[in-house]
This record gives sequence, structure tokens and C-alpha cells, in this order.
Amino acid sequence: TNAGSVRYTVTFSEAVSGVDASDFSLNFTGSANGSISSVTSLDGRTYSVVVSGLSGVGSLRLDLNGSATGIADAAGNALTGAQTGATYQIDRVAPKVTGVDVPGAGSYVAGQGLDFTVHLDEAVLVDTGAGLPRLAVTLDNGRVAYADYVSGSGSDTLVFRLTVSPGQQAVHGVSVAAGIELNGATLRDAQGNNAEATLNNVGSTADIVIDARAPLPVDIVYNGPNPVVGDSMSYTVTFDEAVSGVDAKDFSVLNSGSATGVVQLVQQVDARTYRVTIGSISGQGGLGIALNALNSGIRDAAGNALTVSLKSSITSVRSQDAGDPEFRVTTPVVALDSVAQPLQPQVPTAPLTSTTSPLLPVPLFEQRTLGSGIDPLGNIFIKNGVSAPSFIAQVFASSDRAAGGAAQGVIGVGGGDAGGVFGTSTFAGLFARESAQDIGSMQVFDGKQWRTTDPAQGLRAVFGSASLGQQLQDIKDAEQRPVRELAMALAQPTQIGNRT
Repeated sequence: TNAGSVRYTVTFSEAVSGVDASDFSLNFTGSANGSISSVTSLDGRTYSVVVSGLSGVGSLRLDLNGSATGIADAAGNALTGAQTGATYQIDRVAPKVTGVDVPGAGSYVAGQGLDFTVHLDEAVLVDTGAGLPRLAVTLDNGRVAYADYVSGSGSDTLVFRLTVSPGQQAVHGVSVAAGIELNGATLRDAQGNNAEATLNNVGSTADIVIDARAPLPVDIVYNGPNPVVGDSMSYTVTFDEAVSGVDAKDFSVLNSGSATGVVQLVQQVDARTYRVTIGSISGQGGLGIALNALNSGIRDAAGNALTVSLKSSITSVRSQDAGDPEFRVTTPVVALDSVAQPLQPQVPTAPLTSTTSPLLPVPLFEQRTLGSGIDPLGNIFIKNGVSAPSFIAQVFASSDRAAGGAAQGVIGVGGGDAGGVFGTSTFAGLFARESAQDIGSMQVFDGKQWRTTDPAQGLRAVFGSASLGQQLQDIKDAEQRPVRELAMALAQPTQIGNRT
């Protein structure tokens, strides 16, 4: 029994008196112990003896002493002879944990089990009807995980197992709670003594590492000016712990507008940092990168796969399609493909005026003016399509044109009967209005000039029509005549004003 007390019933052959605790003796084995707490008369010949305060493990027997007891019947006859009572097996000791075996040192990831083996000093029965007993295991970040009871009922060895779940982490070891959490269960020995929950002699857990937390991307930072200059750009990708398996296929290019690019290179800077380069940039808009966790192959040292994706911000990209970026001012315009046309000669053209013959070739050089409305020199001698008196002619105009000397020079020097001072000069005759009108330049196409009576000339003899060559020659002579006369006048300066 594991009871704290036992009751003995002592029966005599007849009614007796004088029965007390001193008339009995207790015999123990092992560590069992206790004392007689009471002797009670149930009737004249029956008594109840209670032994209480039982403890330890062993046997208990109550004996009736055979002499010097003071027990006598009603006639005063003393009790003779001893009596041996029944023996009880006493087990008043609760099962105790003698030691705990812990998992081996090492790193454990999600899905792996950590077994804790609890040794007791005697066999126990585990009743899991109301719940599973468990061991609380504290991780180094303060979170608590539980190792649940797995097996061992009916023996002195109980196994508890912690199955690592995703997200759990204990980089600097774990610690086991001081006792077993019954969690509704019971742990008793065969006599029904509840096992003591205290854990004793727990092994070292300092080197047990749990790493079931997946690595996380911390940030993706663009390295360079905004907007992008050039045809490439790079990003720095940082993780919260050392990772491996990072390559170009783990990234994709984000874009807006017509901007495009490709992931060309991934370089490891250190265990947690990588540099990603985007090249072949073209178009205009914005670019960025995305780290894609799914099927990426990125893992930490414990083998945990990356589960979280991350995107960078979009960086503005100017057009990269043409020209040196250093000298590019505006966005280049892409010309549409067209069929190449052969080069054509550039023929200078000039508007025809009223003084230009339609038969003359177009001037090769631009005919400039003096500006401010001043006519060029050639216009001095032309007015309304015919020769006109120039300013020089007006100066040297002769008074001979007006009968009786009524005419007067423009500058008031000539005039009168005596005529102008310059009135009879060569210049006066050259630039007089009459001479300009008498040139007969308009007679080029006059049939009379070219008419002949020679029958050999055919139609020309009838209509007097000049050939084209003759007409062009006459035009040329008529245009050059004033120039020749001017040259002759300039060659005779001493004769100006000396004519009579």
C-alpha cells in the first residue's frame, strides 16, 4: 500500500480490558516506518489499532505482546501468549526522476525531432486520457517549444520528443524546464504514488542549435544616379543571414513604359550581400528588380529555403537608344525605314523680274541689295522695264532739249540759252533720256530689221523673222552698249564740260 496509515483489528476470545498501544509492537523492513496512532475498543472483545505516519518502502507488521501487557478478562486473568499480525507492503515513496538524456549537439531544422529521455527510479504508468505530459524547451529568442510524451509507460524510462517547426530558432542552445508538465495526464507507480515532476541531472543543451527560420531579404538598394545614366545599372541585395545559391535566375526585371533590360550578372560581396547588374538597357520609363523566392534555390547554412520575395523601387530610365549619353540633350527621334533616294543636283533658282529676259540663264549667285530700300546699281539705268535717265544723267542733262533755253539742270548749274555747264558733255549725251529711248532694244523682234528679199532665206524673206541666235546676240549688244559708252566716257575726263 501507499496509504499513509493502516488499520489493524485485534480480536480476543472473551471480553478483556486494559488494552492500549503499549501492548503492541510494530515491525518494519526496508525504509518503511510509522507509529500506532490509536487503539479503540469496538466491543468487549474487539479493538481497532491504527498505524499512521507511514513512509518509505518496505513491510509493516503489527504484533501483540505476550506478557506484561496489563490485558485481563473480567475475572482478572492476565493475557498469556503473543500474537503476530498481518504484514503490509508499504510503498510511500513517489517515483523520482534520476536523470534526463538530451539530444546530441548539432543543428536541427524544421521537421527534425529532438528526443529527451527521462529516467525514473521505478516504473511508472502514464495515463494520457486527459492530455499528454510534456517538457517545456525554451529557445534562445525567448520562445517556448514543447517536447511531448512519446513512449515508456510501465517502465522507468519515458521519451519526450520536440519536433522542430518552421520559424523556430535557437542559435545559442536551448534550455529545458525544471519539471514535467502533466498537462492533464498522470504519472504513478504501481502502488499509485504520483511521480515527482522535478527533473534531475539534465544533460547540457548549450550546443543544441535549432534553425528552422528561413532567411529573409532585408532590402534591395539601387546603386547609381536617378535617372539612370548609361546602358546598365546595379543593385545591392542584402539578406538577414548568410545564404548561398543566389544566381541570375532568382531575379526578374521590373519595368514601366518602354524601358527594358536583362539581368546580366550576380556577384557575391559577402555572405549576406550580393550585387545584381542589369544590362542592355533600352527604351524610356523605369526599371527595377524582383527577388523571387519560389524555387529560387537560395538557402541558409542550415538548409532553410528562402520563402519571402522582395521587390525594389522603380528607377527612372531615360532613352538609351542613340548617341553618347554625355552629349545627349533631347530624346533622339528614331527615323522610320525608307527607301534611299538618289541624290539630285541642286539647281540654283532666282525669281524673274520685269527686267530679266526669259531667255537668259538664271544667275548662279544670289543678287544682293544694298538694304534699307536702296536699289542696286543696275536699277539706276532701268525704270519700268526701259532705260531711264540715271542720277548722273540728270546732273549732266543738256539744256538743248528745251527750246529757247528754258531748261535748267537739276543742280541749277545749267539751263538758259547758254545751256548747262555740263549740258554738252559726253556724259550728257550718254545718259540723256532721248538716247535711252533711241537705243531700240525693243526692236529685237521687229520683223523689219531682219526682213530680206533673198528668196534663199525662205520664210524669213516673207516675214522677216530673225533666228534665235541673232535675237540673243542683239539682246546682248543692247545690254552691253551703255556699259561700253560709260567706259568710253570715263576714259575722256578732260572733255567733260568743254564741248561747245
